[in-house]
Amino acid sequence: MRHKIKKIVISYILSICCILSFTIGSFKSHNVYASYSRYITARSLTVRKKASIKGKVAGYCIVYFVLDEGEIARIAVDTSCRRQGVGCKILNQVNQICVEKGITRLMLDVRESNESARKFYLSYGFQEDGIRKNFYDMPKEHAVLMSKDIAQ
Repeated sequence: MRHKIKKIVISYILSICCILSFTIGSFKSHNVYASYSRYITARSLTVRKKASIKGKVAGYCIVYFVLDEGEIARIAVDTSCRRQGVGCKILNQVNQICVEKGITRLMLDVRESNESARKFYLSYGFQEDGIRKNFYDMPKEHAVLMSKDIAQ
């Protein structure tokens, strides 16, 4: 059931448990918890943001930084909240954090078959930079590398 969104609250993620329930359905990896534990423990280089609607987690993003570049490690929006601006709100917050940190380039990778995500990223100003062959498992699939310059 789709919700009419009046307000999306963006805040720091405090717990891994609040995102796993809809993440498992969003990603094909069989070991989601292990990959998230890696991001959560890298606190000094990682920003974890979530979007909530009426107290329910609607989406989240994990970004890490090295020097003047940022990489979106994970981003997901609950299926019941998609196409309602949640992803845009999250990326707007990430963009603002990048400006504050002096990040000049934001990167990500996405499954080649994920056309809706690729179109979303293109509409947000990302460009396709290349292909990383056989990057994903279950099933084996190429990753499309994308990036966006951050205006300072």
